[in-house]
Amino acid sequence: LKCEFAAMNDSVHTSPRPSILAINGTPPPPTVQIIGRDWRPSGPTLYDIQLCLRFSGQEVKTQRRYRDFAALRDVLPNPPPLPAKNIASVAVVRSLTSLFMDPFDKLQSGLQEFLLEVLRADPDLEGKPLREFLGVKRKHLENEKRVADLRVQQRKFFGSAVDIAEGLGRLQPEHQRREAVLHDELRAARQQLSELDTKRWEAISRHDEILADLEAERECVRVLAEEVEQQRAREQATCEHTNGLEHRARTEEQKRQEAEEEKTRREAELQAVVEAQEAEVRRLQEHFARQEAALREENEEKMRAVVREAEEVRRRCREDLDSERQHWEQDRQMALEQAQSEAAGQLRQFAEVAE
Repeated sequence: LKCEFAAMNDSVHTSPRPSILAINGTPPPPTVQIIGRDWRPSGPTLYDIQLCLRFSGQEVKTQRRYRDFAALRDVLPNPPPLPAKNIASVAVVRSLTSLFMDPFDKLQSGLQEFLLEVLRADPDLEGKPLREFLGVKRKHLENEKRVADLRVQQRKFFGSAVDIAEGLGRLQPEHQRREAVLHDELRAARQQLSELDTKRWEAISRHDEILADLEAERECVRVLAEEVEQQRAREQATCEHTNGLEHRARTEEQKRQEAEEEKTRREAELQAVVEAQEAEVRRLQEHFARQEAALREENEEKMRAVVREAEEVRRRCREDLDSERQHWEQDRQMALEQAQSEAAGQLRQFAEVAE
């Protein structure tokens, strides 16, 4: 396009500039600017106007006086306000030095705002009076149309890449959500395992307390046995010293037998309690061991399921990406071939026109 514009540049100043159209957006409106003025004390003031077209970026320069601005305002259907030209101020300024140019600056700024409002109302330059005022010719409009068609083809070509990026953007939140759910389940399983470990340690501590109680009971039984032995020794001494008191001796013997029976009974009860406590502890240990093994197997199964699901999601995402990449490559190749064929046809037409 730069070569094409250079060949067609006969009276219009053009300069290469970057594209003003985004791949997937809309072009900005054309810009206009009053870049200077040609002031002569004995003649009219001419304003240098520079227009930058919206698609091709061509710069069209022209000169207009205040009377031309007024004529453009008169032919527009809904014209914006035009700054008034103070004849007295202009006459006084022309009689003074160039240090007093403020009225001209204000007038130039007002004319700049007038042109900007007119372009906002007609950004496509459909009005003929506006095109003639800005110096836009038919070849400029033809170049704009060709550049706009090429921009449309660029948007079609790059559309598939944007769709792929949007598809990846839509899949990313779902993948992150699934990962968050799996992490929450894993954290809950770890918390359950920690609670079971706490319960197991509590049972072990209770077992230790029971064993301490049993040891205390055994110590009491031992103390009682010693007391019984002491009592027996005293009874024997009493029997030796009181051989004539048979009735008392029989009574003491009977009491001793009852004490022995009571001791035996208490020992049997304590033994039964100890055995029952030991059986309960063994049962609790086996129960906690089974629960721990079951939970470990369940957690391992959940982890394997999570890993399989993650692998499946990763595989599906990889397949989707490969498929989208293949479609994008095919679309890009077709668009490149079509653009090359069209560009070659246009170059042939330009060559024929040049010949």
